[in-house]
Amino acid sequence: MELAEVPARIKEKLTEHARPAVELARRQAAELGVEFGVRDYSEHALTAGSEASAVAYIEAEGPDGSTWWGVGMDSSILEASLHAVVSAADRARKRAGSSAGSSAG
Repeated sequence: MELAEVPARIKEKLTEHARPAVELARRQAAELGVEFGVRDYSEHALTAGSEASAVAYIEAEGPDGSTWWGVGMDSSILEASLHAVVSAADRARKRAGSSAGSSAG
């Protein structure tokens, strides 16, 4: 799913700085064989001030329509967004590995 194909309601949720980061990370995951689209996205600050931390959530959707979440936390919302995509990609990889293992057994 290209960023242009992401539903408008999701694009509105992606902050201006997070859009390219999320798309870049998703494309990198695809190059590693992990395919998913971004179905939903949310971010918020956990704390305020100079040592604030933020959290980002990505609802990922696989080619088969299955969904799962990736979560990232960092002092930077941009970094939290990237961590969320990496988390979603890691979960997709683990899901693919466990389903391959269960079908072989």
